[in-house]
Amino acid sequence: QRARTCPFPLDGAMSLENCEEADARTFLRARMLKLYSSAEDRPVNIRFQDNLETSATFRATDASQGSLLVSQLQTPLGVIPSALLRQTDVVSLHFPLESAQTNHQGA
Repeated sequence: QRARTCPFPLDGAMSLENCEEADARTFLRARMLKLYSSAEDRPVNIRFQDNLETSATFRATDASQGSLLVSQLQTPLGVIPSALLRQTDVVSLHFPLESAQTNHQGA
């Protein structure tokens, strides 16, 4: 029998399916918040709804994840020191991976 982690009572108003869906949403939200936390002060490539692609430094997101705060936003008109982007305007965020450096001393 599966242990319930859902905070809602299993009665007519909340089925096991709904409870599992709520658990999944909670898990995914926690993963996204962890991503945003680890992405702070890292370079990000941004693609917007109009297919414009640009780069910036990721700073933060608001609690509802509706807005993204970036710095050094590269635009055709120059660099914007700080900008608040609506999440609905953003198609994708790409965080380049840092090259893995290994220390082979003594090997």
